[in-house]
Amino acid sequence: VVFVVDASVKFQSRHASRWACVRNGDIMMAGESNNTNAVHRYVHNAGLDYYGFGAGADGVIRKLAFHQDGRYVIGGNFSAHNGQPTLGLAHFDEQGIPDLAFDAMLERPGRINSIARYDDNRVCIGGDFAMVGDLHSVNVARLMLSNGSMDPAFNSPNISYRNTINTVAVDAEGRMLLGGT
Repeated sequence: VVFVVDASVKFQSRHASRWACVRNGDIMMAGESNNTNAVHRYVHNAGLDYYGFGAGADGVIRKLAFHQDGRYVIGGNFSAHNGQPTLGLAHFDEQGIPDLAFDAMLERPGRINSIARYDDNRVCIGGDFAMVGDLHSVNVARLMLSNGSMDPAFNSPNISYRNTINTVAVDAEGRMLLGGT
């Protein structure tokens, strides 16, 4: 992937998996660049700002979801971020610093294929997992951003272990829309 922002900046990545424009005009990219698999930022009139808070993820980042205040969640196929165990999902503050209080405790394989912002306090995930913490939730869940725990108001749909959720969206009425196999 080659990302040309203007004539002076050329951003190359072998595994750019997700792009997002944030409220202040910065462009965020989740993927591997500068030998770090993380979220990197292009700041208008300042240039490229590579992730600088550690080693990043030890696997592929597939999804990136932002909240109004600049916090964000990444999901993918990884088991650690910056050396800290976190299976498939990690939460960051608006500066890109990992939120160590956030731990969804997904059961293996723990692969996240999709993330959707539900509201300012919750996020929906879809992928390939069977449990969130000690609660049964096959391949889809709604999590609290404060700590990654399952939203107590979420009723997990009856999805087979053989099915994988590839897409999660939230409509204007707060209903989760799911796509997969």
